[in-house]
Amino acid sequence: MSSQFGSQVTSLKARADAQRATLGSGLTAPGIAALPSALLFLLIGIEILIRDHVGLFSGLAILLVNVGGSWLARRDARRAAAITPPLATLISLLIWLPIGPSTLSTSRLALDLLSALASLAPYLLIGAAFSWFRVFRK
Repeated sequence: MSSQFGSQVTSLKARADAQRATLGSGLTAPGIAALPSALLFLLIGIEILIRDHVGLFSGLAILLVNVGGSWLARRDARRAAAITPPLATLISLLIWLPIGPSTLSTSRLALDLLSALASLAPYLLIGAAFSWFRVFRK
């Protein structure tokens, strides 16, 4: 009975090792979602609190997160690395803009959000192009 259990455990370990070798080392999808989100939230928040708007530093952070996520992700998690930075940027802006320069006025917040997204658009496009290139490259 115990030898059968031992062989099942060995079989499961061998299967897990084979799957790990197939997927490669690197961050999984939850790690890819958490790390860039936290980094972008922190850096966008610092820039909004210091400069009252987003610009070069947030753009470089977006590029850094896209490139880093694409390189550090496993092959099966590269889609998460391409999808996460734009969503994390939007959520960070929605949280930090009312704290920073905007008020809770809906029209003012919408205007500041559109202007922030417009100033970050080139960085988001370049980062997305690089990330999706890495996803579809075999």
